[in-house]
Amino acid sequence: MMDAIDTRLSLALENELQTMGVPSNKRKVDCVISLLKLGMSCPQELPLSRMPTVGIIMELLAIKDSLLREHRT
Repeated sequence: MMDAIDTRLSLALENELQTMGVPSNKRKVDCVISLLKLGMSCPQELPLSRMPTVGIIMELLAIKDSLLREHRT
């Protein structure tokens, strides 16, 4: 599964954000990067290498809260 995901994508997004210079999109791009990193950590072959379900849910809730803060401000 990891072969299908280009792990350089998150770096490319971070670099693009820096060159864009648009601070209003920073939180959204950070959330996308967080989702990509979380998604890449889930398909590990060994169960012990995977993040526990509780950790995944906590990460998703944190990303959601970050996006909701964006809409409130």
